[in-house]
Amino acid sequence: MGWGGMSLRKIVIADGIPLFRDGLRRLVLRYVTDAFVLEADDFDSMLRVASENHPALFVLDLLLCGHEYCAAISRLRQHCPDSAILVIAADTQKAQIKAIIEHGADGCVARSVKPEVMVEVLTATLGDEPVGRVELSELSPRQRQILEQLALGRTNKEIALALGISHYTVRVHISSLFRLLGVNSRTAAVAAASGLRL
Repeated sequence: MGWGGMSLRKIVIADGIPLFRDGLRRLVLRYVTDAFVLEADDFDSMLRVASENHPALFVLDLLLCGHEYCAAISRLRQHCPDSAILVIAADTQKAQIKAIIEHGADGCVARSVKPEVMVEVLTATLGDEPVGRVELSELSPRQRQILEQLALGRTNKEIALALGISHYTVRVHISSLFRLLGVNSRTAAVAAASGLRL
């Protein structure tokens, strides 16, 4: 129990880099007021922490999973079927994100995202904020591409270069996505993208 009898949600931050782990811990404690943070620096110690607690959320560095990361994520999901799993990856290619989600993670976010984006994704994964619920089939292929680029933290200029379209076209697509997802910011759109299992 927390202060004043409030029940605290246990959040496990599993990352091999102490500085990054500490930064995430501070971010969580600042924005998730009922959080109790537990830490692990490797996959096995994370499983031990999970066995002794009932985490609401795992924030997991993909590198801790090794080369067989899909099997590792499946193992964690079987170990903690009711916990949310948010994977942080240095390289968030579409195929990799798809595999991560298919093997049990609730979301995947680039390691390079800004703190405010991480907060949006964390709170959405925990279910603290409503995320626009639109079926993936309702989005055009181009809109899905734009969402994927936003999840990578890219600017309109970078998105335009990556997709071979104009800045104006990017702005039009983003405005359309905001309406579809019921959001009014890029960070909220990223959180919605995580919920859509792109």
